Amino acid sequence: TSEEILQTPLTEEHRVIMLQRCIDTLLHEIGHLFGLKHCIYYACLMNGTNNEKEMDRQPSHLCPVCLCKLHSTLQFDVKHLYETFANLCDKYGLETECSWYQKRLAYIH
Repeated sequence: TSEEILQTPLTEEHRVIMLQRCIDTLLHEIGHLFGLKHCIYYACLMNGTNNEKEMDRQPSHLCPVCLCKLHSTLQFDVKHLYETFANLCDKYGLETECSWYQKRLAYIH
C-alpha cells in the first residue's frame, strides 16, 4: 500500500534517483521558460518524456543544439556553468553527471 511505501526507509540509491529526477524536471521546465522546445536532435535534457523509465534514460545535460539556443539567449560562460554543475553533482552524489561535466571541462580547457 501507499502507506507502507511511505514508511519504508529511503535508501541512498533511491535518494539519489529521486534527487536526479527532481533536478532533471526542474532544469527541463526552466528550459521551457527560456523558450526551449522539446529536443528532436540528440539525447538531451529537453527531450520529451512520458514516464519515469523514459525520464531515467535521458541525459541530465543539454545537447549541443539546445546549449547553443540557450547560450544565444543568455550569453553565459559555458565553462563556468559546467564547473558549477560538476561541483554540485559531486556534492550531492550524482556521480554519472559529475563525470560527464568533468569530461566536457577537460575537453574545452
